[in-house]
Amino acid sequence: MLALQVRSLFMQAPSSIIGGGTVALVLAVGLWDVVSPQRLSIWLGVYGGVLWVRYLLSRSYWKSGGKKQQTEMWVRLYGLTVLGVSGVFIGLSVWLFPQTSYFHQVFTLLMVGGLSMGSAAANGAIPWMGPLFYLPAMGSLTFRFFDAGGALSVKTGYAALLFTALIYLVSRNFNRAILVNIRLRTRNQRLLDHLTGSNARMETLNRELTQEVAHSKAIAVALEDSEHRMMMAQRMVNLGNWDYCIGEDRLLVSEEMLRIFGLPGEKGAYPMEAFRNAIPPEEAQRVKTTFEAALKGEYPYAMEHRVVRPDGSIRHLLNRGEITYDETGRMVRMLGATLDITSLKEVEMMKSEFVSVVSHELRTPLTSILGALRMLAEEMETDYSPEAVEMIDIATQNGERLLRMVNDILDLEKIEAGAEDFHMSPIQLKPLALGAMDAMRTYSGKQDIGMEFTAEGEDDMVNGDSDRLTQVIINLLSNAIKFSPLGGVVRVALTAGEGRIRLAVSDDGPGIPPAFQGHVFEKFTQHNIPGAKKMGGTGLGLNISKTIVQKHKGTIGFRSIPGKGTTFYFELPQLNDTSG
Repeated sequence: MLALQVRSLFMQAPSSIIGGGTVALVLAVGLWDVVSPQRLSIWLGVYGGVLWVRYLLSRSYWKSGGKKQQTEMWVRLYGLTVLGVSGVFIGLSVWLFPQTSYFHQVFTLLMVGGLSMGSAAANGAIPWMGPLFYLPAMGSLTFRFFDAGGALSVKTGYAALLFTALIYLVSRNFNRAILVNIRLRTRNQRLLDHLTGSNARMETLNRELTQEVAHSKAIAVALEDSEHRMMMAQRMVNLGNWDYCIGEDRLLVSEEMLRIFGLPGEKGAYPMEAFRNAIPPEEAQRVKTTFEAALKGEYPYAMEHRVVRPDGSIRHLLNRGEITYDETGRMVRMLGATLDITSLKEVEMMKSEFVSVVSHELRTPLTSILGALRMLAEEMETDYSPEAVEMIDIATQNGERLLRMVNDILDLEKIEAGAEDFHMSPIQLKPLALGAMDAMRTYSGKQDIGMEFTAEGEDDMVNGDSDRLTQVIINLLSNAIKFSPLGGVVRVALTAGEGRIRLAVSDDGPGIPPAFQGHVFEKFTQHNIPGAKKMGGTGLGLNISKTIVQKHKGTIGFRSIPGKGTTFYFELPQLNDTSG
């Protein structure tokens, strides 16, 4: 484990060296007029020497092949170089701190803070390696802010403290993420090795069976051996197989199938009722409907559901089945397989919990930092240079963007967990659409994009949460404006018919490539189309919109022609005229 952590450190070393050198040069250029050039030159020379030592250390590590026996030595040597870098930036605070220029003080804070954030990411594989740099560097800089005197320096000192706290939280969560990733990679490699061995054994079995067919006396032995190996392979991957005899309501099951469901007995014929009873009541109807539709040939049988074993434990299963026919075209049986995916679900839950923890722990310090930055901006607006005001404004905008991203993640988590309340009432979609368009006019105006609205059946009602549906409309408008050409028009159309009300948002943009269309509503997915305007986001907007629409018992979709534009739409059930 430690060897993998050290390998991760040295993989990040080149970018860390380049990034540190770049920040040092930017600092030197920015402070050249307010700090002695001779001191800056000496400081740059010392820092260049430290970076050269780090480069030689990284080169030596890769030449040695990163032997596990020398792991402890590499950790100590790497830590010494990080401590050397920290010492150089302590020298920056003690020897080169701009005493009288608040602009250059804030500039120094942002540069050192940004480098500290980068160090937290680059050194995240070892828990104490990041703090070894940023705590002394940021601590000495914070002290110098307070020691410099003046109301603005004191407030900037508090901002530096908040910045240090944010770096600590990010460093801690980077460390957790990297360690979890290393553990998962180790486990995945072990699983891959097991599966590779299983595949090799199954290939060997197939060759043996081919050779034994010609020898009738050895067929029974070969079949028995084959069955045993297949059972071992199925147990290794938690895969059971079954054969549903249509019209007889019974299953022919493998031994692993019984083990997955926790049922007694041996492989062979088994009553279908025993497997139905294992499905929780809240999922039974969905499973029954899907299975019966597959038996009618409407679509292949493929679904996930839970089962409760006799001992009370819950397992998550993935079922797939395929109909077989006789020579007359009559359905004979459904052959299927059941895969126990409980461990995969647990990994997904760990990932979701991690995202939730990171989001919750980031929101509070982010709010505090934004407050400090806004306070600085208010005081600097009239008394300081436009460059200083612009820098604080950029920092504030980036902080607000990060806070929006955190809120998106928390929003999705609440909706998926069922913790978000939906306040349903009879409403009309037209006022919501017009309100959303008004909210987006400032942004569309900056992009030189026009907006048009048409409506049919505008008085028709739906049962919905007005705030959540407005959120969906704004998400669709944002995407349409983002991908519309300059001078283009975004069209919003409201129509009704066949008991449904549809709201559609169309643009004249480049369209969605066919290869990406299947991923449009997935989490954290964004497709950068050449020529599209940049508009930051989490890649969660469409996924959240889909979840909200489904909570309203509606559907959401899109039509896109590459080169001619895209239309996103959602449909909701129309309230009957007598519903009020």
